[in-house]
Parts: sequence; C-alpha cells; structure tokens
Amino acid sequence: MGPGLGLAVARRFGREGYPIALLSRRTDRHDIYLASLRNDGITAIAVAADITQPDQLHAAVTTTIDELGPIGATYFGPGAALRTYALTVNAALADTGVYAGALVIGGLVERGDIHRHAVAAVGPAAAASLPTLDPDTIAGTAWDLSARQNRPEATFNALG
Repeated sequence: MGPGLGLAVARRFGREGYPIALLSRRTDRHDIYLASLRNDGITAIAVAADITQPDQLHAAVTTTIDELGPIGATYFGPGAALRTYALTVNAALADTGVYAGALVIGGLVERGDIHRHAVAAVGPAAAASLPTLDPDTIAGTAWDLSARQNRPEATFNALG
C-alpha cells in the first residue's frame, strides 16, 4: 500500500461506498492513509500481513470480514505484473459473477514512492518534464473496470 496508486484506488472505491481494508507488511504509514481516507468520509481499517504467508493472509482476511463485512472487491497493486494470469482468470470466471481484471501501467505514477525517489534523484525542475501517470485517473479506470466488468484490462502509457 503506497501513497500514489494504492491510496488513489482505495479512495476511489471508498467514494463508491466500499469499506476499505489497507493491507501491507509495513504499517508505518497506515495512520496517515487511514486519516486521509476517513477525512473523506470513507470507512477504513488497516491490517498488517505478509501475503506470502498463508496464516497471515488468512488472519488478515478474517479480520477484514469481521470488521467490515463481506469483501466486495480486492485490489492487489504489486500484482500488476500478473497480467496474463488476470486475463486467464477473467475468461475462466466470466459466467460465474466473479470479475478479474488487470491494469497495465507503463510509466511513473505520480505521488507514489518511486515518483518521490525520481524527483529527489533528478531535482524538481528536471522532474517536471518526466512523463507521468495520474493515480486518480488510473483509480477511476479501476473502478470502471470493476463496475462495468465489460473488458479484462486497461492500459496506461506515460510515453504517449
């Protein structure tokens, strides 16, 4: 969970009435993210877990359901590299009411950790000319994919 795309997707889905569970191994920034979401009137909790550890993932899902109710949507940011898997799952589950989609992100996402490091590396003046992607636009498309379920993926290209 990061300050760019992850937080933007959480905010976008939260505005649509979804309660938000922030899940990450590192919890040092959860308070800032929760305050931001709650300031926007979004119900949100934070859960610490390493999803590569089945017991931690199970505990996180159980906590989420106990505190927020049934899970209506899941967003896994690092899973963007799993495009082929998402497309396969989308096709396999098409007639079951379960939707899987992929966001293909080709570029630097504004406000995220990597963007912050890039700006620090080249300086604000040079960073202003870097081609970037708006996380709020990406989050809106993530919502659109989930709500409409009419296509398996959306592609973003910062270079044109």
